[in-house]
Amino acid sequence: MSALTDSHCHFLPGVDDGAAEEKESLGILRLLREQGVERVTATPHYVNHRDTVPAFLERRAEAMERLKAAAQERGVSLPPIALSAEVRLEKGLAEVEGLDALRYEGTRYILLELPFVPFKNWMTEEIDNIAYRFSLTPVLAHLDRYDWYSRDEVEELLERDDTVFQFNCSAFAEKKAAMKTALRLIKEERPVLLGSDAHSLDKRPPRFAETEKVLRSKLKGHYEDFVRRSDALLADAFR
Repeated sequence: MSALTDSHCHFLPGVDDGAAEEKESLGILRLLREQGVERVTATPHYVNHRDTVPAFLERRAEAMERLKAAAQERGVSLPPIALSAEVRLEKGLAEVEGLDALRYEGTRYILLELPFVPFKNWMTEEIDNIAYRFSLTPVLAHLDRYDWYSRDEVEELLERDDTVFQFNCSAFAEKKAAMKTALRLIKEERPVLLGSDAHSLDKRPPRFAETEKVLRSKLKGHYEDFVRRSDALLADAFR
């Protein structure tokens, strides 16, 4: 059986608007383990107009070391963790030197968050430029969250080849339309990743247990096949 992977999580302490300190980080990881998640990716926000790749990588590394020290001090074992980033899409992002350092480590996948503005053609052009320049496969973050996009605009994104679609667990509990879209892609055996997008223990905690229940019900005997396909996408990040 595959190891269930959280492809999108903000548990690193003090890096972004996720976990504020190590205690909360360990709490998020504990909840994920209790919900059957065995591997976790660290995807703190990267916003290019207010950051640089080297500075971000340094902060991320420092946060990871603090987390390891806190776990050791408390006698807690950490799950396999792969470092990455949730990269906000901006005009000119493809021109940023070293952008590919923000990919899921060990892979050629990069998690891209579309901006929270109306859909524009430059967005897909920028995604294509990033993919071409750095030989990366884009992973579109939390496709369920762009409620202001029209159906046609969402379908345009879904028609993209060589693109992975990430859905948050909350979509399967709260958003019927997004859940239908995710289930359609899964049944078509398109590349789909699940992510908690957890930021905290209270307001935005992990919800993998709810998601598993829904998917087992909707996919019937095909749930395990989906998990294997999904987790295989990021397998190289944990080697």
